[in-house]
Amino acid sequence: MQIQSNGIRMHVELGGDASLPADAPWVSFLPGIANDATFWAAQAAAVEQGYRTLRFDPRGHGDSESTPGDYSFDLTIADLLGLWDALGIASSHVVGLGYGGSMGIGLALQQPQRVRSLLAVACRAVMSEDFRAAWIERSARVRRDGVASFAAPTVARWFSDEFKAANPQVLQRVQAMVERTSTDGYCGYANAFIGLDYVAQLPQLQVPVTFVSGGKDFGGGHPDIMAAMTAAVPGATQVIIPGVGHICNLEAPLAFNEVLRVHLAQHSNG
Repeated sequence: MQIQSNGIRMHVELGGDASLPADAPWVSFLPGIANDATFWAAQAAAVEQGYRTLRFDPRGHGDSESTPGDYSFDLTIADLLGLWDALGIASSHVVGLGYGGSMGIGLALQQPQRVRSLLAVACRAVMSEDFRAAWIERSARVRRDGVASFAAPTVARWFSDEFKAANPQVLQRVQAMVERTSTDGYCGYANAFIGLDYVAQLPQLQVPVTFVSGGKDFGGGHPDIMAAMTAAVPGATQVIIPGVGHICNLEAPLAFNEVLRVHLAQHSNG
């Protein structure tokens, strides 16, 4: 499905069992950089008996329209809010990984009345100097050589060594997803990510939050970073999925889906 949102055409995937009542709660899945709607397919399927689900290709990713120039968290949040408005979604549970998790934090700060809960996965609230330098270098490399040239090392960073050795077909599928990202989309999101700074606002979060990380995520949102955010957010909880890397929803889908179901059950009315 294609929907106009915030001035661009965006590709969305909607789910939910046909027997769900009209007022069934929504779960919106937010991808990270170089991820598209397929990234969350297994998670949407795991909760479709009780929830309507929204997945989407971000601006410049997959089948969504790409625009040139610098992006920002405010812009990408407005893209999602435009989808919600077009679909009549007054409020939703939010699940995001990497950039998507950080975006979920910004969304919950801006629109707490529309976020029923947040499951923030393998993310951070502020951009460290070393991580900022890495993203500037990645963006420059993509501008120079294209996204496809950077797809294989990107995917290699995302998973544990054990998983990569045992699941080459998953890596091939994820690499193909990365390669569908436009140069403007990748670099636009990288620019937004470089400016990430919600850390001082974490104590102001008013929605239920669960932080999730992979035990072998040594980069994007490793357990120590997630622990510090958990301590800063009133009432937040942390879950560590042992033995897996950054993309823990794909590396350990059964364990991750159980975390997701428990989180939604704890923070749904009725």
